[in-house]
Amino acid sequence: MWLFQCHWPLRQSMAFNGHSLTSREVAYALVKTERQYHLAEIAPLPGFSQETLAQSVRAFYQACTGLVPSLPPSAAWAWDTLSQPPSLTTPAVDAALLHLPAGLSPAAMHQYIQQQAAQIHQSRSIKLKVARHQPHYEAFALAEILTMNPQLSIRCDANQGWQEQQFIEFAQRLDPAHKAQIEYIEEPCSNLPEALAIAKQQGLVLALDEHLQAPSFKPFYHPQLGAFVIKPSLVGSHQRCKELIDFAHQQGWQASLSSSFESPLGLAMIAAMAQRLTPDHSPGLDTAKYFEPNTKSDLPRNNDYQAWVKWIKHLPLIWHATQ
Repeated sequence: MWLFQCHWPLRQSMAFNGHSLTSREVAYALVKTERQYHLAEIAPLPGFSQETLAQSVRAFYQACTGLVPSLPPSAAWAWDTLSQPPSLTTPAVDAALLHLPAGLSPAAMHQYIQQQAAQIHQSRSIKLKVARHQPHYEAFALAEILTMNPQLSIRCDANQGWQEQQFIEFAQRLDPAHKAQIEYIEEPCSNLPEALAIAKQQGLVLALDEHLQAPSFKPFYHPQLGAFVIKPSLVGSHQRCKELIDFAHQQGWQASLSSSFESPLGLAMIAAMAQRLTPDHSPGLDTAKYFEPNTKSDLPRNNDYQAWVKWIKHLPLIWHATQ
């Protein structure tokens, strides 16, 4: 087994739960069996993962010698990926991801939305990041987006960024017709019982994401829940991902795999996993556009497994085991 490191610059600084990143640091695991190579990506996300990349890599190579009884989520997902048949799939965009940059005035927000007109008009569904601005500004932005494309459906993702009163303010400022076009609001508040109560009062459906990442979380039914958004690098093992998918499907909810800003190779791995586990629902993988283009020479196509193996071998080596 070999472990390599890689640095992926972002187009601009991005905030992840209070952590500002200008690049994604990841590691790649490469294993050679008698017949073929197997690849996996280790990519904990600062601000959301409990483990750092260094801790995850250390746990990964300790696991190779049997010294660690359990792996942190990013390492667990990579470990299980190595045991799967080599497979990559070009990510399909189910819902375009739209970030409203922090610090925009209402006028600047209007201008930014107008600049995204082509994407808004061409999309059937958009995932809108919210809880980055005042709730009434974001309700205005949502209304403007839906006015530009009245056929659009929207998934709002708050990443637990609202206090309960902010969630109420956002919901109360929405036009009833626009509420009907919101598929769900993903994790509006950290207090899940309060969020569900507000959703019931306001006639909204919620999706779970961050709550699914807690090892102690036990899935449950609630009439205001409608989707599980599962980020493999943050949830962990393939078995845990499958358990959550199966539970959601049993309730008649959506279950989709989603990125936590993995590299293009990591996205292709999640797309392949989605093809196996959620073939009727495209994963949420519209994050490659946030990486700086043309920073890697001879970058392979998303689904060319052997080309990725050759490309990774030229990266800086951080660990090698002969057994």
